[in-house]
Amino acid sequence: MPFIVGGDSTQLVADLYAGAAGASPFSFRALNGRLFFVATDAEHGAEAWVTIASPPGAALVGDVASGGLGSVPANFTSAGDFVYFSATDGATGRELWAVQVAGFPPGDMNCDGVANVLDINPFVLALSNPAAYAEQNPLCDRLNGDLEGDGNLTVLDINPFVAVLLGR
Repeated sequence: MPFIVGGDSTQLVADLYAGAAGASPFSFRALNGRLFFVATDAEHGAEAWVTIASPPGAALVGDVASGGLGSVPANFTSAGDFVYFSATDGATGRELWAVQVAGFPPGDMNCDGVANVLDINPFVLALSNPAAYAEQNPLCDRLNGDLEGDGNLTVLDINPFVAVLLGR
């Protein structure tokens, strides 16, 4: 389980696999301002995970090999806005996989590369429940919705968000 250590305290970042067995995280790699690692849970097996900043925690990057066996990702590296790693999906053997982690346009709350109506629900979720937003969109920064530019996502960003969606 990943922990945060600072000053006189140590804090659990995320309990990814509840119980005594634990998630056994390994292969930590800081890339593009995030910490990527491999951890195991009962549902996914060994898969790639990434830390999320607000609230502190971790989220599944993707379920490359569906089911409990996992893809056992390795060799994390970054180039540009992407993090690359090797993994197996159970059908094609060990192959190169990539995930985009930065460079999304303002208002792109689902991180699909474009700000459009598909970003409305994630925007509302980021405003109303930041923890749920981070869990559902682990590679997205909720501040993609800070269109007012004050460093916070608040109701004051609603009108600028609508303006982006309308192309203004």
